[in-house]
Amino acid sequence: MPHTRLTTTACALLATTALLATGCGSDPKPANNIVEITSDAYFQKILDTSKTKPVALDFYATWCPPCREAKPKVDKLMADRGDKILLARIDGDKNKPLMDKYQVSWFITIVGLRNGAEVGDRLKGPKSGVPVDDG
Repeated sequence: MPHTRLTTTACALLATTALLATGCGSDPKPANNIVEITSDAYFQKILDTSKTKPVALDFYATWCPPCREAKPKVDKLMADRGDKILLARIDGDKNKPLMDKYQVSWFITIVGLRNGAEVGDRLKGPKSGVPVDDG
């Protein structure tokens, strides 16, 4: 069987899936590799960052229970990863154009980026995730 080399993004996204499924223990310290997308200009900087390190876009909503439940687990994962990957959180209610651009229809959705382009499989869920309400 041939060996497959996983990218840093793929490893981080797989680890996120595992954490969401199993939990991660104590509350994490704030990670300095997590940012909140607040403008188109800032998002462009994040795309530029993806040319030098993997970026994971975390589409969420403040009203989404699975999003709130997953946040401390993802924060812990990111704190453990150091500066190897950047997590860019995107509040779907405040960033409809990005939701449309990435065709996000489910909270939580995590999209990997490298060199400004989507890479790997998206993570959607967990199983109790919430469909996006277009209304």
